[in-house]
Amino acid sequence: MMPTRSRAPMLRSAFKSLQWQTFGDFEVIAMDDGSTDDTPKVFDEFSSDKRFRFHKFPPTGVAKCRNFALGVSKGLWIDFLDDDDLWLPKRLEEFKKAADAKPSYGFWYSNAYVWRFDRIVGRFFDPARAIPEGKVPGWYAIGEDHLPYVTTNMSIRADAVEKVGKFHEDSPILADTDMVVRVLTAGYETGVIREPLAVRRLHDAQVTRDHTKAFKESAVPLASAKLPPAEEAALRRRYAHDAAVYLIKGLEPDKARVFLETAPIPHDAAYWQLYAAALTPRPVLAALRAARAAFLKKGPVAPPARSLEFAAVEELVRPLM
Repeated sequence: MMPTRSRAPMLRSAFKSLQWQTFGDFEVIAMDDGSTDDTPKVFDEFSSDKRFRFHKFPPTGVAKCRNFALGVSKGLWIDFLDDDDLWLPKRLEEFKKAADAKPSYGFWYSNAYVWRFDRIVGRFFDPARAIPEGKVPGWYAIGEDHLPYVTTNMSIRADAVEKVGKFHEDSPILADTDMVVRVLTAGYETGVIREPLAVRRLHDAQVTRDHTKAFKESAVPLASAKLPPAEEAALRRRYAHDAAVYLIKGLEPDKARVFLETAPIPHDAAYWQLYAAALTPRPVLAALRAARAAFLKKGPVAPPARSLEFAAVEELVRPLM
């Protein structure tokens, strides 16, 4: 399922990455969520591929679009490709192999390459990382401490979604997190594919950049996780700290301070350390951010073997972009 809004050039790349899949038995439900650019033209370009089904709505919201897709989809598995990301050619093939090998699993996700500054800057997670699999608590899906997934990299059994219910439409940013929480809480097992099978693009127009709104939405997956009060409070504090850090990194220290002053979290040592960071003048933060960007733009900082791997993937996907 692919909701999209006003990202025609990146959407075209995403569609192309679907067409080069080595496993071809899939359907694409693409939904124009109130675009004001050339998105309809992109839809027309791919209309001859009968696996693609296109729908146009006024501005509706990601979660509502996904619920529409649930109502018309026919597949046994529900996969997600954000309109600004790409799948590598074996993405679906490898997911199907994993699902066939462990039929009791209801949620799969893979690694991905991270694209920033017009190149691959790393992997989403270390392939050697210890990651729990099988039956895990639902709250493991909150944050990246336990299950390092993002929407583009995940797949959920359709019968699991049918059992736990549709996406929460008042949570456009964290609706996918809440869905995974509910699937795991219902007892479905999870598995990880450590191979990078997608390219996740980081850019300045991502919906998930609204970190204050994401914190407000965090109440939904936290409620679905059915945690004891102490554990819920700890996760809520983690969400708040992460939101403040992103605001500071996003050159919004004033918003970070206001957020911290109003967030319902303890004013402990970690809180005051973060608040002090939010007192850093914006020009200083901007200079630090520019220095980091310049460092990353210079070229690979990975070991030579990994740099060669990244370069090969860049050569593969750049024509699609």
